[in-house]
This record gives sequence, structure tokens and C-alpha cells, in this order.
Amino acid sequence: MDTHNFAHRAEYHGISVWANRNSAPKWTVKELGAALSKDILGDSGAVMRGAAQAMAICNEGDSRRLVATKAILAAAEEPPQA
Repeated sequence: MDTHNFAHRAEYHGISVWANRNSAPKWTVKELGAALSKDILGDSGAVMRGAAQAMAICNEGDSRRLVATKAILAAAEEPPQA
């Protein structure tokens, strides 16, 4: 509901759905309810929760810069994929 940019990012990363592409932020209760149902219930909700938990590495106590640095260094140590 905040901005189109954040809604798009959340959906792109698989951690939520963009409730209303046409009139945000002027959403309706029906649209918001349907989006929240997708986020919370069923298989799609479980997948989104898993994706959100995977992205939560920044909450492990390290600063975001340190987390990003560790991720870059780990990726640099991996052999290139063919």
C-alpha cells in the first residue's frame, strides 16, 4: 500500500503480492482481502513466508553492509556456473 515500487519489489522477491496494480493506493477491501489471503493462507502463503525468512538474514545481528559483504565474498568463492 505504501508505494508501487515496494509492492513491485515484494512481489518480485516472492514475499508478498501487489494487491492492486490499477488504482493503488485506492484499494478496496475486497482486493486487499484477496491479497492478504494469498499472503497468509495455503501453499502460496507458505512459499511467501519461506522466501521472507530466507531474506531475513539482515536480522542476524550483523549490519546490512556486513551481510552484503559476506554474501559477495561467498559468491566470489563459488565456481562459475556453466
